[in-house]
Amino acid sequence: MPERPAALDEFENLSPQLAEARAVIGRWRHDYNHVRPHSAHGGLAPETVRLNHADSRLRDVNSCADRPLPPEQQISYEARGLPL
Repeated sequence: MPERPAALDEFENLSPQLAEARAVIGRWRHDYNHVRPHSAHGGLAPETVRLNHADSRLRDVNSCADRPLPPEQQISYEARGLPL
């Protein structure tokens, strides 16, 4: 049976460290992108800004459109020539 490559042994030694590094980086990325206040947002966290923006868009539909929305029209459907 051929000998196991030393590189494979090294990878197995690094594997738990890589998984831990990925977890640490993932937590940092989430904190940076969602929790940590940013000066560009006036000291607010990005998630807070996103939620405030979405909330204001839901309150005023015309503010998120390029132009005011037309008034609602009544749409009716008539089946013509179809037997009922």
